[in-house]
Amino acid sequence: MNLMETDPSTIELLLGQLTTIRWLLAAILAMLIIGSGGTIAAVLYVARLVRNAGEQHELDLFRDQAEELLAADKLDELVNFSTNKLRTHPRHTFGHWYLAVAYFHQGKLHHAKREFEKVRDLEPGWGPDYVEPYMDELQQRIREATPKLVRD
Repeated sequence: MNLMETDPSTIELLLGQLTTIRWLLAAILAMLIIGSGGTIAAVLYVARLVRNAGEQHELDLFRDQAEELLAADKLDELVNFSTNKLRTHPRHTFGHWYLAVAYFHQGKLHHAKREFEKVRDLEPGWGPDYVEPYMDELQQRIREATPKLVRD
């Protein structure tokens, strides 16, 4: 078939079909790119889930060990345990939490207050239920421990 001898309407029809084929190929290519991007996104998501699961396991282990130390009233060990965690993970909320509670029970009220403030900064949602009750008690103990002036 010689294109020069072909009817113009046939050429127009062929060009229309070629344009359609071109758009179909572009759509298939886009789907492949999006599909592989979706695959990459899915792999990254799964990798993040695995990493988060590992971090959650580490968090659970830390929390369990800290709870055991607290329940056994091993406050010096709890201070060391929490401090060591905070050396490698300075924003570890539970590290600050257990350090604050240990200081609180040791009577190191100003240290406890500083740590509870860090907990509140790191996790504002913990304030009402977990930080404020201790802070209220801390303030009361600090007021009671402050020497009063006696006037005649």
